[in-house]
Amino acid sequence: MGAFQFNFQKKWQGCDTIQFTTWQMGAGAIGLFTYSISFEHGQSPWSLAVVYLLYSGVLASALAFVIWSHILSKMEASKASISLLIVSVVDTLSGFLFLKEDLTTITLLGITLALLGVWLVNRTGSTRTTFTKLTGK
Repeated sequence: MGAFQFNFQKKWQGCDTIQFTTWQMGAGAIGLFTYSISFEHGQSPWSLAVVYLLYSGVLASALAFVIWSHILSKMEASKASISLLIVSVVDTLSGFLFLKEDLTTITLLGITLALLGVWLVNRTGSTRTTFTKLTGK
């Protein structure tokens, strides 16, 4: 999949973010549809399946890819990727709010550490030790 993604990105390099995301989501949908026809059997309420597909394909995935591409155009990939730790925080808090899951002390500590890590990496004006400073080269 990584090789396919690399070739796909290289071929569609001139496309803007929304075009690229549309092609990528379309290719993924075809792959998932082929998989589901091959291995999933039984009855499925198609109206509900279409709603799930539209939500996960359009709202969640495609929007996330567009936002991610925009973020990467504005900041370093290393800083942006650390910000993905916030996904776990949102998931945990969503489980608490909507699914009535418990927030234990260790969970709150984990949320605090994740947010602290994202803040430390992304803060401005911080002093960083670089390879050049360490080696003098």
